[in-house]
Amino acid sequence: MPRGEELIAGLDIGTTKMCVILAKVERETQMPRVVGVGVRPSHGGLRRGVVVNIEQTVQSIRGALEDAELMAGEKVSSAYVGIAGEHIRGVNSRGVIA
Repeated sequence: MPRGEELIAGLDIGTTKMCVILAKVERETQMPRVVGVGVRPSHGGLRRGVVVNIEQTVQSIRGALEDAELMAGEKVSSAYVGIAGEHIRGVNSRGVIA
């Protein structure tokens, strides 16, 4: 992959599955090029969009992310995250996973 291209990551947290997509923007066309994907079942970590088992939820997200990173040959440092539900409220935050 050409250097200097920003890796864009998207994570969809769903009741049935976790989906990760990684893309880079082509310099010439300014169009995104998918470089990695990962999908893992939620295994009951969420119910109707609500986390009921945090350990299982983390394991599913981590697995989908690792699959996408392996396909892309790169590590993700930030992501756009989507989660649906009437109970969802937004808070800007930054964190580190060690």
